Amino acid sequence: VSDNTATGDYGFGGAIYSEGRLTARRCWFTFNQSTGYRGGAIVLDGAVTDPLSVVEDTRFDNNAAFSDGGAVCVLSAPLQISRCRFESNQAGGDSYSSGGGIYNIYGDVRVDNSLFENNRALGADGGGGALYAYGAASLVNCTLYN
Repeated sequence: VSDNTATGDYGFGGAIYSEGRLTARRCWFTFNQSTGYRGGAIVLDGAVTDPLSVVEDTRFDNNAAFSDGGAVCVLSAPLQISRCRFESNQAGGDSYSSGGGIYNIYGDVRVDNSLFENNRALGADGGGGALYAYGAASLVNCTLYN
């Protein structure tokens, strides 16, 4: 899934915007962007009581969001990420931009056996080059580099 753009003042999810259960296996998200707001590649928008969404064996390379979640943005939803690679994703454009790889607000994000490399959150008041979590988050057997 490559070279997609979500535009407008509230452009969410350069490649995918989901309000329900999402399953992505063996995918490659590259050069997707949200020029208006959040989620360079994927936005998962739901409730913590929703069924668990799953992303496995997937790459996120060179995705960008104007605000939060250079690759993935999770809004109040449960998500399991396994054996994934997040490389050179970027959240930047406003002063609060956060979560170069993953941005999680009020969700429940579990990541295992994954690599985060060269992801950036460029907001002066933002944070989390690899992961920004204002909600439940766990990383198990993950590598965060540069």
